[in-house]
Amino acid sequence: MPVNFTATFAKRIDSNCPMTCVEARSGMTVEPGTIYLGRGGYHLGVIKKRSGEVIVRTPSRPPHLFIPSVDVMMQSILGVYGADTIGVLMTGMGDDGANSMVDIRKAGGLTIAESEDSAIVWGMPGEAVARGGAQFVQPSWNIANTLLNKLD
Repeated sequence: MPVNFTATFAKRIDSNCPMTCVEARSGMTVEPGTIYLGRGGYHLGVIKKRSGEVIVRTPSRPPHLFIPSVDVMMQSILGVYGADTIGVLMTGMGDDGANSMVDIRKAGGLTIAESEDSAIVWGMPGEAVARGGAQFVQPSWNIANTLLNKLD
């Protein structure tokens, strides 16, 4: 996502969603009920401190075709949360995130890919499906309900 887009996008999500949405900044403590949107020009990751606290990281490395990269983010989350990781991959070109969806599923996490019915570009979610990384394939309007049903 472009550098000048993510702050405005986070505000738009925040004003239209019951959860809080913020543009992620290094050092933020990960809190339940908060959506952390990756900043343009930086990856989004997390680390777990010895105290158990999970902290947001926003490195500009590793070099990647996409920054922020879905694969870099998902691998970071999987490293902290393991089988409790939930991966949702929605519309986008290419295959960023597809391999990580496979890894999350193999680790016992939950994975959902947006279906071709609603995706503007079915590249990323389509690759996750083709590689076996999607347990559920849903149109965008069903993803939230699928999540809620699986979390109950």
